[in-house]
Amino acid sequence: MQPTLHPGMSVALDAHGLSCLALIPVPHTMPNVWIPPLMRSLSGNRDQLAVPGATLREVVANLEKECPGIRDRLFQDEKIKPGIAIAIDGVVHTKGLGTPVNEESEIHFVPAISGG
Repeated sequence: MQPTLHPGMSVALDAHGLSCLALIPVPHTMPNVWIPPLMRSLSGNRDQLAVPGATLREVVANLEKECPGIRDRLFQDEKIKPGIAIAIDGVVHTKGLGTPVNEESEIHFVPAISGG
């Protein structure tokens, strides 16, 4: 019986040649997009998705195909909505949709935190 494998899992052989499940880091082949909690209803409650694209524009277009309505929550026309920050690989970007990403990028859409 074959075990069910999830992302990040692999079958490995132990010292006795028996197979076992192991958590093995799997390199990204697409940018990884983290979905803010208040937008997860659009992503089927997934907190992250691997989405193809070489620029933020391409990633957002493909994210919209997977999660209809999310683009309108993040952007107004071609501009990031006020109150949203975009961090790519830990750096906040303000260049907009033309910002390049690579297949190992981590993209976070971060809603502003207000307080009083």
